[in-house]
Amino acid sequence: MIAALFPNHIGRVSFAKRFAVWLIFTSVFEALILPRLQELCKLPPGNDLFAGLFLGSLLVLTTYYWLGILIPRVRDIGAPSLTLLLFCVPIVSVLPAIAVFFAPTDWWHAIQSAHPSQKGQNTSETNPSIAHDRREDPY
Repeated sequence: MIAALFPNHIGRVSFAKRFAVWLIFTSVFEALILPRLQELCKLPPGNDLFAGLFLGSLLVLTTYYWLGILIPRVRDIGAPSLTLLLFCVPIVSVLPAIAVFFAPTDWWHAIQSAHPSQKGQNTSETNPSIAHDRREDPY
């Protein structure tokens, strides 16, 4: 069950479905819970049930977005794990999200093999003993 919710790799269609479901749940969360935050401020100090539900729901939605949607898709396209930092910047995160949505599987590796980073560097074209393989990200 956990492998179905948090896979290692997901394709474009699965990414789109998961993102749509997450977006619907997030919208419902924002429509039903966020308007009541003002009421939360008026509650007596000992009544923190609503705050716990709010923070718990926010934690579950955020965790699922990162572990169940975004990280598996970034692994699927073969991008380095550091590209996930771009999703933390509010305005900049739109461009990587579009790229992740439209990029085919192993897109990053195809770009890297088509354009070596520096001239004269040992690559599979200049040195056949070096093989470029796809390594699984252990994290």
